[in-house]
Amino acid sequence: MFILLILLRIVRALFGLFAIIMILGIFQDLSQLSQLPTISDHILGLAITFVLTKLIVLAICVAVFILGRKLINALHLKLNGTPHPKLSISIWKL
Repeated sequence: MFILLILLRIVRALFGLFAIIMILGIFQDLSQLSQLPTISDHILGLAITFVLTKLIVLAICVAVFILGRKLINALHLKLNGTPHPKLSISIWKL
C-alpha cells in the first residue's frame, strides 16, 4: 500500500506540473495573438481552438490534481487513522 501512495504522489505531481505548463502555454498563445497586427479569420479561429483545447486539458489536470489529494488523504486515513499531515494543513488546500 505504501508503493501505491508513492505512485499516487508521483502522478499527482506530474499532473500539477502539466497544469502549470498548460497555464504558461495559454498565456503565451494569448500574448502572441495580441502582438499580431493583422490576423486572418482562419488563423484566429485556429488560435482560439488551441486556447480552448488547452483550457479543457488544464481543467482535467487540475481535477486529477485535486482528486489525487483527496484520494491520498483517504488512503492515509484508512492506513494510519489520521489524514496525511502535509496535505491536510495546506494553506491553499491543494
